[in-house]
Amino acid sequence: MKLDFHKGVVLAVDDQEADLLIVENALSDYYSVIKTTSPLEALKLAEEHLPDVILLDIEMPEMDGFTLCKALQAIPALINTSFIFITSHKSVNSEAQALEIGAVDFISKPIHMEVCRLRVKSQITIKQQARSLHQAYTVMHREKTHLNTILHCIGDAVIATDKEARISYINPVGQRLTGWTDKQAEGKPIDTIMVLQDASTGTPMENPLKVALRQRRTVAMALNTELISKMANAFVLKTLPVL
Repeated sequence: MKLDFHKGVVLAVDDQEADLLIVENALSDYYSVIKTTSPLEALKLAEEHLPDVILLDIEMPEMDGFTLCKALQAIPALINTSFIFITSHKSVNSEAQALEIGAVDFISKPIHMEVCRLRVKSQITIKQQARSLHQAYTVMHREKTHLNTILHCIGDAVIATDKEARISYINPVGQRLTGWTDKQAEGKPIDTIMVLQDASTGTPMENPLKVALRQRRTVAMALNTELISKMANAFVLKTLPVL
């Protein structure tokens, strides 16, 4: 069976073929639907197709829905699958038992096609949103890793702060020039890490980044600015903007 996994995959298990046909008619225009009357076959189909949602009838002669649900949950690859029970039971105890073993919703018999579709749609939407977030996080992590590689390899010092001008990042060149390691510098005021003075007079100078944060504009490093490292070495800084 060839399935369109972009649509979402639903496995329906019920010993009544008529109920399976109702489910198929309700969902097949929107999702790829697999159906079976056999709980044992359902175990094989679930491992093969890894459905997003599994619909389980509670009362089946070969294996009841609760037992089948536990067997399906024991399959590691189905850890993110949602289980919805199809039932004619009105007992609160049955619903409580279903919820206790991990059901997310119920569909009552006789099956109403629109209700069936909406309940399945809700679970599929949640899973699609979760996948989108995971993909976005993966892309963001990859871009962050790429940026960190660039910042570690360039020949210029790069120092970043939070809005309070406390160090949040310092690359290897910045560490060498200031004499502070990234761990030592993290969280400290930028004036502690970047001690600036006029190279001619030795007069202390305000860090331009603090001016940039205060005035919310790009500020260039003043001419003839000298950085005094933790090791008492002096470095004349380039005239560069502070972003």
